[in-house]
Amino acid sequence: MTAVRKVVLDDRGLDYVLEHLSGVNLFCSALAEVVASAPGETWTSMSLDVRGERAYRFSEGGLGLNASAASLRAARIASLLDADADACCIIDDFNSRWGDHELEDSPTAFGVGEEVYHLLNGASDAADIAQMLQTTDCIWHGVAAVCVPRPLETADDQSALAALHECARTVVEISCTAYDGEGFVVWRRRD
Repeated sequence: MTAVRKVVLDDRGLDYVLEHLSGVNLFCSALAEVVASAPGETWTSMSLDVRGERAYRFSEGGLGLNASAASLRAARIASLLDADADACCIIDDFNSRWGDHELEDSPTAFGVGEEVYHLLNGASDAADIAQMLQTTDCIWHGVAAVCVPRPLETADDQSALAALHECARTVVEISCTAYDGEGFVVWRRRD
């Protein structure tokens, strides 16, 4: 695996995350509202030899991370899920539509209207998460959000849309594809 380092991003990183979340689906719109109003930090992982302004060219590939980017991102998500028993991760699946035949056997998929999302929890290991990210991410879009929603009183307490909004409200970290699908940018809520 390529040696990497964490690079804290300035406001351009925040702008990228907000742009990535804008106008895509209901969940991303709800996440964008939180990111725009809650204190947070944006960062990325880069190989050790990538320096300076290169971190801000979010649409360009060539970082040298390639397949390890999904593994890095998945390991981060898995560690957050392990750290809080109530945490969940919602991954949007932009290319699928609810009702598609290939989703029938998916234990993680759920729909809101025609939109498709996948719900993961602490039982999901990093390899499963990486596979889900590789399946759902497009070169131009892919969002995974770790949230800590309050437990529902009953199974029918909220509709799927209301549950999505509740999850978005409690988001602790969002990762978005970047660098032509070869990397990612993270927004992390600050307490």
